[in-house]
Amino acid sequence: MTQQQTPAGWYPDPQMASTQRYWDGERWTEQVAPLPRPATATTQAANVFLLLVAAGAILLLVVVAGLLVN
Repeated sequence: MTQQQTPAGWYPDPQMASTQRYWDGERWTEQVAPLPRPATATTQAANVFLLLVAAGAILLLVVVAGLLVN
């Protein structure tokens, strides 16, 4: 019978709730890092807002440049 092994990678630390620890395929290493924060609706809304502001600024520059050329 073949034993299934967990592949090497970053996993939630079994001893520290807000961190992740590196599993080398055989054992936990000493490498730890904070868990990545999931994107929130607020963060996504802020990104959309910044994109719209940037698009508006570009449009304004195009209009102003058009007026200056004429």
